[in-house]
This record gives sequence, C-alpha cells and structure tokens, in this order.
Amino acid sequence: MCDEEISLDQQVKQFWDLETLGIKENEPTVYEKFITDIRHDGERYEVKLPFKEFHPVLPDNYQLSKRRLGSLLQRLKSKPQVLEHYDEIIRDQLRNNIIEAITSEREPDAGKVHYLPHREVIRMDKETTKIRVVYDASAERNGPSLNDCLYSGPPLNPFDL
Repeated sequence: MCDEEISLDQQVKQFWDLETLGIKENEPTVYEKFITDIRHDGERYEVKLPFKEFHPVLPDNYQLSKRRLGSLLQRLKSKPQVLEHYDEIIRDQLRNNIIEAITSEREPDAGKVHYLPHREVIRMDKETTKIRVVYDASAERNGPSLNDCLYSGPPLNPFDL
C-alpha cells in the first residue's frame, strides 16, 4: 500500500500504534506472515515478497533496466562463450517460470510493475557454476529501490552479528 492510498482512519490508527510504542496484541510478525504465505504448487515452493506495510511507490524503472541490459549485451559480445552460456541460463529460467518475458514495449504505470536489472558473475575457479545471473533489487532511479520496500532478514554474515 502506498502512502497516497492511506485513509485518515489508517493514519490515526498508525499514529496511535506509534504513540503506544508499537505494542500490539497478537500482531503477527513479518516472519509469521512469511510462513503463512508459503505455497507449494506440487513442484516447488512459492512465497510472496515481504513488502513493508507502508512502503513508497516503486518508480518506473523500465528505461533503467533496458539501458542496463544494453550495456550487459555490449559487454558480453566480446565474450561469445559467456554470452551463449548466459543466454542458456536466462532461457532455462524462462522455461521454469522463474522469470517472465516482457510482452510489450509499452511502459506500465509506476507502482504496478517493477523490472529487475541483472548482470553476470563469472567465477572460473568454481567447479559447477562458473557463470550465474545476479538480479539487482538495489537498483534505483528517481525513487526507492525494490530492496527499500522490502523487509530484510537477519544478517547471515558472521561478521555482522
């Protein structure tokens, strides 16, 4: 829900929740909401992204993502084997419904669709996955990134604990 859509009643309720130090009885945690939203479609598990309750509207990032894709293709043209392998990874993700193709050149309304720019990570020292696709949820242009709108999990790096 974006800030512009918050009704006066919701704003007052939010104010009083803050005034009472956010103490709420039986309010589910982000983790509990995440767990209840897990679905299994018979083949794999699916979960919703853990959006913050009152996050800002995601801006239109179509042009940013398109420009980053153009840069990626230019860079990979000088490495034909990497480009071919990268293309195989993307096609496999399309077949497995991990990603979806853009069906038109028309730019959608801001806040309705958000594109994830991506890039290659090459690790020739690895035995199995030498090339992988990394999606950039931190990419931003004229507003927040997708990561800014999501709750983050606990730190997994032992140095951050």
